[in-house]
Amino acid sequence: MTEDVTPSVTFNVLGPLEMRAGVGAAQPCGKPATLLALLLLNANTWVDSGQILDVLWGKTPPVSANRNVKTYVWQLRRMLPATVDGMERLQGRRGGYRIRVGADELDASVFEQTARRDWPDTDPGHAAARFESALALWRGTPFADLPDEITRVAVARLEQVRWDLREQLCEALVSCARFTDAIALLQPLIAEDPLREGLWAQLILAFSGAGRRGEALSSYQRARRVLLEELGVEPSPALQAAQRHALGNESPYVDTLTPVAAPVPPRFLPRDLPDFVRREPQVEARLAAGDPNAPQIAVIAGLPGTGKTALAVHVAHLRSAEYPDGQVFCDLHGHDPDEPPAKPVDVLAGLLQAFGVPSAAVPDGLERRSALWRSVLRERRVLLVLDDAVNSNQVGPLLPGGGSWLALITTRRRMAGLDYAHS
Repeated sequence: MTEDVTPSVTFNVLGPLEMRAGVGAAQPCGKPATLLALLLLNANTWVDSGQILDVLWGKTPPVSANRNVKTYVWQLRRMLPATVDGMERLQGRRGGYRIRVGADELDASVFEQTARRDWPDTDPGHAAARFESALALWRGTPFADLPDEITRVAVARLEQVRWDLREQLCEALVSCARFTDAIALLQPLIAEDPLREGLWAQLILAFSGAGRRGEALSSYQRARRVLLEELGVEPSPALQAAQRHALGNESPYVDTLTPVAAPVPPRFLPRDLPDFVRREPQVEARLAAGDPNAPQIAVIAGLPGTGKTALAVHVAHLRSAEYPDGQVFCDLHGHDPDEPPAKPVDVLAGLLQAFGVPSAAVPDGLERRSALWRSVLRERRVLLVLDDAVNSNQVGPLLPGGGSWLALITTRRRMAGLDYAHS
């Protein structure tokens, strides 16, 4: 007698739909994929045929719509394991369909279950690893294959779960003395929602545990200022307790404190030309321009082939010692015949990760990424070379806020609309 083994299957809906049902298994696409996503949105419950028709075809389904749905269901049944826990996987009845999904088969369920589990009685290192594994499941907007109007509630719930997981991960990271990782995650979260006092408290403890007492105390002052300005209240007892730990150079996690290597500042400048000549006046002008303790922008404009990039890179190398917290080169492909101009939202994702922000903590959207970028660089001295820019709209979101930084921008045209810019 042969043992009946049901093949395993995984459904990933925390982003565009993915289905894994064994090596070589077919992936649904088109309307069968949309139908599967709708059934997974309502996993283990019946979905009305009317809703299925509306999602697949809108308000004007074809005459053959019901017959087409049966065909799609037949196609999905051929792709999926036939049973789960001894019951039929994809069920149909008059007026609707239902898909049965095990608790560990749907990434959204695993995601939510991880957030609901208690961890304080377990090893914080194991808890951190579990939270990081769950957050790695997030690939973008959940149920991206379905209309927003029917996923809005589910997506809002999952986004809140993601917040909870990231907060719990921060607490676990601080508890197991992974202070540098905690700081890298906490800073973007606070930039997203500066009124969460628990995050501020964890950031102060993380700075204190990492031996960065000044940053811990300045974080408390920033938190207090935000709370007073926005809510008119003083910091909570937990936040005040975190400040006392920083003032006394104490940490509630001192028994588990282990040395943590400081992150290496990114240094991504191309090689300098050893025989750079014939641009001495321009180089001298760039070396002498501006206050090194204030933001500086130098726009180098000229026709193709005139040496704009070489000049920018040469000056960057000469001034690199003034900006020890990072020197970065970004090719914006403004006039590249083989590539479209780089989108600021995509460039910012790479820059944030280069400066220590975990990929799971990089927010969606240009405005949120740009705000986080300014927050990350607020107390750092950095140098940026933004090569082959199209216009100020492409460059503006990439520039830091206040502080001490230098941006060298090359372009084929004069660039208006940038504060502090020298051409």
